[in-house]
Amino acid sequence: MWRAATLLLALALGIFNPIFAVWSPLIRWILVFMLWTGFLGMPLSTLAPRRSHLRLLAAWSVFPALGWLLLRPLGPEAAVAGFLVGATPTATAAPTITRLLGGDAGYVSVSFLGSNLLAMVLIPSALVLMGSPLPHGLFRFFVENIAVVAGPLVLAAMAHRIGLAERLSPLLSKGVFPLWLVALVLASAKTSAFLRQSAQPWGVVLGIAFVSGLLCAGQFLVGRRMGGTEHALEAAQSLGQKNTMLTLWLGLATFGPLAALGPATYVLWHNLWNAIQMARTKRFVRN
Repeated sequence: MWRAATLLLALALGIFNPIFAVWSPLIRWILVFMLWTGFLGMPLSTLAPRRSHLRLLAAWSVFPALGWLLLRPLGPEAAVAGFLVGATPTATAAPTITRLLGGDAGYVSVSFLGSNLLAMVLIPSALVLMGSPLPHGLFRFFVENIAVVAGPLVLAAMAHRIGLAERLSPLLSKGVFPLWLVALVLASAKTSAFLRQSAQPWGVVLGIAFVSGLLCAGQFLVGRRMGGTEHALEAAQSLGQKNTMLTLWLGLATFGPLAALGPATYVLWHNLWNAIQMARTKRFVRN
């Protein structure tokens, strides 16, 4: 529960201190470090995809369109916020949370790897098709943003190959959660600064937050059903616990803070969901 509380404090710190927004470009590098550390902790050669992973990827492709449609009446930037919420891939921390809840971390690691790589190709393509042109062009977007995921993956694969990954992962993983908190402070500060300077109606802001929560519950529940009796927990975490730092950064860097508000509020929703799960899991209490 203390982690959920610190996440809320980080969000509040950024919201009430928009001056931190000037440091928001650091989010990209924090994301790179988090992804690299996540890949270091995965024995990449032993990850085994299952048929249910394909079903999860199929479901993942539906939720971005649903988020877009639900928020389209509130304007184009709000629609992008809904799309980004649905399109966000599996979180870096999802394998760890799954293990604490008594599930198979390897299953979720496959989801993390596959969904993050696919997201960097599918997200910009889908946005262009839906009429949201990328400010710097599609090719530049591909090159810059695929590097955010592919770079850490290549470096982690090299570390695995020369035997450094097992030694580096335990040391570096200790810094993931504090850096995640820093990124949340910066992202919420950037969003807060934008909302203070703009005249966005509160109806739009609350609408994005509500749809974000609706999509959060829907993805956890759909994932649980798609995982069946064998992988219900793992599939739910794969689909519902999201790498919000990735789409937060994409929203801020490409479409503006209002678009990033969807992933920003999803941070709250999926961590509240996880906090409730942890509180109800005896295994977590024993650990």
